[in-house]
Amino acid sequence: MGKRKSRNKKHSLKRIVLILVILAAVCLAFHYVQKNNIIPETFTSQNSGREENSYTSETPSSENSTGRGNTSVQQSNSSDLQNSSVEEESNETEAATSIEEAQVSVSLSDVEIPLCIASVTGENGSDHEIHSYKGYTLCYRESYEIAEWVSYTLTREELNGVTGRTDDFRSDPLISTGSASPADYKKSGFDRGHLAPAADMEWSVESVSESFLMSNMTPQAPQFNRGIWLNLESQVRKWAESFGEVTVVTGPVLEKSAREYDFIGENQVAVPEYFYKALLAKDDEGKFTAIGFIIPNEKCEGKIWDYEVTVDEIEKRTGLDFFSLLPDFIETPLESSSDFAKWESN
Repeated sequence: MGKRKSRNKKHSLKRIVLILVILAAVCLAFHYVQKNNIIPETFTSQNSGREENSYTSETPSSENSTGRGNTSVQQSNSSDLQNSSVEEESNETEAATSIEEAQVSVSLSDVEIPLCIASVTGENGSDHEIHSYKGYTLCYRESYEIAEWVSYTLTREELNGVTGRTDDFRSDPLISTGSASPADYKKSGFDRGHLAPAADMEWSVESVSESFLMSNMTPQAPQFNRGIWLNLESQVRKWAESFGEVTVVTGPVLEKSAREYDFIGENQVAVPEYFYKALLAKDDEGKFTAIGFIIPNEKCEGKIWDYEVTVDEIEKRTGLDFFSLLPDFIETPLESSSDFAKWESN
């Protein structure tokens, strides 16, 4: 009996020890899980399922919402595009109307005078003098003893001349510092070359006579003056006939100081190396069209078309601003254009 009680006590102790060992193991395992953030697969799977279900259940709603939003955005964008298109068409119409109005409202004679120091300030200086005559206007440069530009508008009606050349070459009394004189050209080897041609001024005795003032003359090589330059002057009159009128700005290309040029005569008249013409007309539709020429002061081979340039090119080389009273949206593309088909076909 005593032995059986002793054995029972031993078994009880073993159970208690085993239970304590199991509890200690469980505690250690729980502590290890917490420390290392280990989540059982069953929990993860269940939780993941909830998250997936949650995301899945929200997705249709989100898609539907997005779909409705896209429809709204598309409708808004479509409306915006329509409005933008209408605005663009309206702006284009307004621009076209402005251009048409400007084409009609601005006459060729309004834009004859180029911008230079004297025309900008409105005052004549010692080296820039603007004077107007019966048939043309010019700006005289005392330092060169020649005009840097001469401008006029030649009409179809003015081609019906009433007189011929007067050949009365003389100094210009309007030039305050004194112009070149016929004596400056004597035995120089250069022609007294017109800037405003006498043939363009024969619609009036006064206008053709004033074209022989020495302020309108420049030293021109005979082969140039009687050759390609004469051909270009003749072509200008043909354009006045075909277009109805043409504005002409012509002169020497003065891109160096006066002392850098050769000169003739007592008054030291500069001999230009190049001459230019900038021309402006309106076509059959009433739209402005322009062309330019720069030709060397020498015997030239080829035809006048070999020397055509944009008006912009002349402005760059002379420092002048032609046809500046035209609206910029007409002047800018006009002067940069090298499409001379309308001139070449007339």
